[in-house]
Amino acid sequence: MGRVVALFSGGMDSTTLAWKLRAEGWELILLSFNTYRRNPREREAAERIASRLGKATLMVFNLEFLRELFDFTEDAKKSIYNAIPDAPNIIIPYKNIIYYSLAAHIAAQTDAEALAGGHTLEDQTGLPDASRPYLDELEALIGRSLPYPRLRILTPLIGLRKADVVGLGHSLGAPLELSWSCWRVGELHCGLCGGCQARMKAFREAGVEDRTLYSESSLNY
Repeated sequence: MGRVVALFSGGMDSTTLAWKLRAEGWELILLSFNTYRRNPREREAAERIASRLGKATLMVFNLEFLRELFDFTEDAKKSIYNAIPDAPNIIIPYKNIIYYSLAAHIAAQTDAEALAGGHTLEDQTGLPDASRPYLDELEALIGRSLPYPRLRILTPLIGLRKADVVGLGHSLGAPLELSWSCWRVGELHCGLCGGCQARMKAFREAGVEDRTLYSESSLNY
């Protein structure tokens, strides 16, 4: 196929994305970003999973100035909540335009043909910068920024629910058990936070065995 620069967190979605792109024949450059509150376990997961991809290149960037809405001043939070009342406090405002701009720069450095992100159907709820119309506009903007072969933004998971992503990842042989979803810092997934609950639900609805290790406090789910 060619070379693609893919956003890669170490979560289930980006892991499935990487395995799908590899199955399609793409040469992978994986971009992983260390933001202010990035869970170190997620970072470790990204490294472990990338090592399973063979010839894939993992590039890690420190972007600790990027903060979640949780860390904003109260006035700044109010402004955002006025625009998006149901915005989760873990979002990083303007994250995708920053990530894809960096990905485009790396694509120019490495002569890549495309960018890719593991955005899913649920990601688009209340978050317009994860929608295909937004990404189409961003793709066009990137194309106007430099007289360079047009960079496509690939989003093969955009119409899939989390359960569909689990099913796809499982069928591709992706090591989903190595991915990280928990919002808390610990040796195991806590099983109680929103990230863990969504993860367990996705495996359950997909009918795929969940090989994730959860802490004892979660065994009553």
